[in-house]
Amino acid sequence: MFKQRYNVAASRARDQMWVVHSLDPRNDLKPGDLRRRLIEHAEDPLAIRRAVEMGEERTQSKLELEVMRRLIQAGYRVHPQWRVGYYWIDLVIEGGGRRLAVECDGDRFHPIEKLPEDLARQAILERLGWTFVRVRGSQFFRDPDKAMKPVFESLATLGITPQPLKADPDSTPDAVGKELKERVIRRAHELLREWVAGDGQNDDKKIGQETRARRPDIQMPKLTSLAGQSLDYQRAILDTLLAAGRPLRKSDITLATAIPDEAWGQTIDLLRKKELVIEEGDPRNPLYRLASDRT
Repeated sequence: MFKQRYNVAASRARDQMWVVHSLDPRNDLKPGDLRRRLIEHAEDPLAIRRAVEMGEERTQSKLELEVMRRLIQAGYRVHPQWRVGYYWIDLVIEGGGRRLAVECDGDRFHPIEKLPEDLARQAILERLGWTFVRVRGSQFFRDPDKAMKPVFESLATLGITPQPLKADPDSTPDAVGKELKERVIRRAHELLREWVAGDGQNDDKKIGQETRARRPDIQMPKLTSLAGQSLDYQRAILDTLLAAGRPLRKSDITLATAIPDEAWGQTIDLLRKKELVIEEGDPRNPLYRLASDRT
């Protein structure tokens, strides 16, 4: 009833809406509180539109866009087309140091014929610690609220709560600058593989810059410059360990990166010689972790 009253009050104005309050919403109300969200919306009515427009160019289908729009309107921080090793996740929701992966099924990128392949990919990423929830297009366009219910239930289970949206760029340039920096880093990560094949001399420098951008605490020595395929394998291993945030076995890494057995030995030896990756545990089935993660 409380939520319904707010919805009616905030959606019936035909010309203007004024919100009168006597508190500081950022200090006196928790993130996700309906009263705080209403005050923040009144302070910056275009925040939701900006957030949707920033992600719209990266979504690959109408279904992804509509699901993302509903999540942003609910106050969640959403990242479309999130890269993990050699795989991509349709939508990733962040909050409280946790992440939920959302896959949108039923459009041209996820037809029913590809469902077994998608589920196999999901199983690999779940072994790396990801939690998934799937949204079917046929159900969403028939009953959006019902289709989104499992998503919100999973968010509640993981403890991911709505986050304040970015304020007006003119009033908080630091926040906008940080968001722009994150977008530039992600875009540079996408372009990195395209550069490798034609620019072998600078490959070592690029890989180190990329990894430092994602984990500033890592001091990366230069990689040995090899042919593009070998560099791709080295990068894939680093990406997978970064994404997992914990030690992994060879079987987990090769499943996530598709590195063939004949290339594994040389690739992991190079990373170990440069002290980027540490091998530990049972020599017959060791664990691999980033050198900077060793405690």
